Amino acid sequence: MKFVLVEDDLSSIEKVKSIISKVVFSYNISYDVIVYNNCSSMLKKEIMDISVPKIYILSVDLKQNISGIDIAEYIREIDWNSHIIFLTKHGNMFETVHRKVCNVFEFIEKYQQMDKRLSKDIKKIIEHSFDNECLNYTYHFSEFKINYKCIKYIQRDTATRKIIIHTSDKTYESNMTIKELLCRLDNRFKQVSKSTVINEDFITELCWNKGYAILKDDTIINSISKKYKVDV
Repeated sequence: MKFVLVEDDLSSIEKVKSIISKVVFSYNISYDVIVYNNCSSMLKKEIMDISVPKIYILSVDLKQNISGIDIAEYIREIDWNSHIIFLTKHGNMFETVHRKVCNVFEFIEKYQQMDKRLSKDIKKIIEHSFDNECLNYTYHFSEFKINYKCIKYIQRDTATRKIIIHTSDKTYESNMTIKELLCRLDNRFKQVSKSTVINEDFITELCWNKGYAILKDDTIINSISKKYKVDV
């Protein structure tokens, strides 16, 4: 993973590098932190290289005619896959940033818990980038491989007695039991009833008292049981 930091304040550079180091230390991945103080030819060359997705951490408040916003606009002309995080001393720049730059991951004021917020954002990006775990199984002589992060929820169909796996764009069948599936999945999957398992990353509301869950795509899942109440 490559971090590209554009900052001309020495104390901020050291602080951001320290935050990156602390977060990445807990993951078994290699990484580089490259620092630029201005929009140099070397930075432009870095931006032109889209062979590796990057995390750009840009200071809005550069001591030159070209700001971090200008650099971000240039990045988006070439690269839509890398993440962009803005750091600034001026909270009133939020609207300007989001109006001028597409697909901004985060806008962080340096004076508002920057350490905590930047750490959380880097962690999210790393976990998303390396989240390649899959559910592998055989059904009707066919091999299936479904990425965990694509599975919204799993339910047992009482009529067919089959397991139905609901993903972001389609459904799959399996003759496994809920218990067998849970043994193959990771801890993001929570059993909420005898016949239902939900990926907590998709949950926006879980109401145990009224027995329903609402997912990010507005799917409503009923028959949630208090017997399986967990923290999600």
